[in-house]
Amino acid sequence: MPQAIRSSFSLANYFCKSHALMAEVPFETEQYGLGFGFSQIQKAATTVMDKLLLDSEVALAALAVGAGATVGLSGTSMWDNAASTPIQDFTNARAIARQSGVEANIAVLGDPVVNALMNNPEIVDRLKYTNTTGMIDLDKLSSVLGIKCVRASAVVVDKNNVVSFVWGQTATLAYVKTVSDQVDISSFKTFV
Repeated sequence: MPQAIRSSFSLANYFCKSHALMAEVPFETEQYGLGFGFSQIQKAATTVMDKLLLDSEVALAALAVGAGATVGLSGTSMWDNAASTPIQDFTNARAIARQSGVEANIAVLGDPVVNALMNNPEIVDRLKYTNTTGMIDLDKLSSVLGIKCVRASAVVVDKNNVVSFVWGQTATLAYVKTVSDQVDISSFKTFV
């Protein structure tokens, strides 16, 4: 006898946590700014949103870097080494990602990773006949690696004023649906 299942809509919060950030803008300051053609309140709202989004990105990067299968590179396999093979590495990583049931369609690359890939001899060689400008951008990198590449350049500053990239030296493959729906199985979505 078949087993029946039931589906319904949840009333629970979905990634909606309260935030304790606030910006106070005195009336006088707002009026002074309006006299010059800008709003201090709008600037304060933008600053608060930037901080909230950065906090979400830091949490997401920590979650993504620790999730799933991880392939570590060292020595000559590092992509800033001339003997490395990043195209084959991406092909292998995409095969591992396919084992989850979906094809990865985006690569989130930390800023140092993008720089290493753009200067990698294997990638430069692959583009030598078609790259008329001499510069390798993310579109060209995406075409060589066969997946849309995104540079993750957000930075954080620790208590000792040391700046570091949120995504560090990581390349994260993910599947992101292009259009959201009620049967959305992708990761890396946020709602505003």
